Amino acid sequence: MSEQIKRRKFMADAGKLGAVGLFTASSYSRVLGANDRIRMGIIGSGGRGRSVMGSFLKVSPQVEFIQVCDVYEVNQNEALKMARAGATATYEYKEVLANKEVDAVLNATPDHWHAQIVMDAVAAGK
Repeated sequence: MSEQIKRRKFMADAGKLGAVGLFTASSYSRVLGANDRIRMGIIGSGGRGRSVMGSFLKVSPQVEFIQVCDVYEVNQNEALKMARAGATATYEYKEVLANKEVDAVLNATPDHWHAQIVMDAVAAGK
């Protein structure tokens, strides 16, 4: 009998928490711009990477590139011209993955780097 009472109390308490969750979810609509932007990083900003980057920017106005990564500085500079003002550049892709402001990454690296970077991006929650 005491087992049922514990279970009933648990269910009642869980119901209360659910109601509280609904109230906090309603405040979600007051957050301006929280999901209006997808902040991206590009890893591999050569010709193909910049081409796909341009497609993202054309098709999805809510996408903004905030970090650029390439081992070749010329590619970094060209991609920075396309990225939002204030975007940063790096030679190290792990810096992009560690950046908490980056929501997703565009991986446009050569085949021999592609798989490892995808696995690292998934592990980083990108």
